[in-house]
Amino acid sequence: MDAEELKTKTKQFAIDVGRLSELLPETHVNIAYKRQIIRSSSSTGANYRGVQKSKV
Repeated sequence: MDAEELKTKTKQFAIDVGRLSELLPETHVNIAYKRQIIRSSSSTGANYRGVQKSKV
């Protein structure tokens, strides 16, 4: 898997998790879980892109 493909997959992962979170019922507990899973799924791609930029 090349760098561009992994970048695309991490972005799609964050989008898919966001769509999945919209399907969860709006309970007090789910709201907290939804916030956390959205943050963690989107940080995966951000961290990967940060590492790629730091490589020389």
